[in-house]
Amino acid sequence: MSNASPGARRFLLRKAQIEEMRKAAEPAFVKEVASHLRDNNTEAVAALKDPELERRIGIGLKRARRHELTQRATLTLFVALMFEIAPNFDESAPVKALLGDMTKPPDERMRGLPDQLTDEQWLEAKQNADSRVWESGQK
Repeated sequence: MSNASPGARRFLLRKAQIEEMRKAAEPAFVKEVASHLRDNNTEAVAALKDPELERRIGIGLKRARRHELTQRATLTLFVALMFEIAPNFDESAPVKALLGDMTKPPDERMRGLPDQLTDEQWLEAKQNADSRVWESGQK
């Protein structure tokens, strides 16, 4: 027996529909992340004009989603770390290990990341920065 009231219709979104809604909302989210970076990561983005900053944010969001991040805050954090530490910070062994920890949901892994690495580990990730990530979105 259903708990739905008589005449109520079930609304089901398919993955393709959800993806289309995300794509439609993406430009506004990119601008939101850009504003966050301009306010909070000023030095890291100061030399970039808006179109280039937004292009790089798009690359960062794509990279963050490869780690199955879905929440706006963790997507923004991931992109901010790409600008502050290195565009390929997620290739650092300690970061890779933490982001790959299957005992926690992906967004929870990302939220805890900044506090779990030592200063030396962040420095190592920074020293191994590969700016080619910004050129193609690959690597």
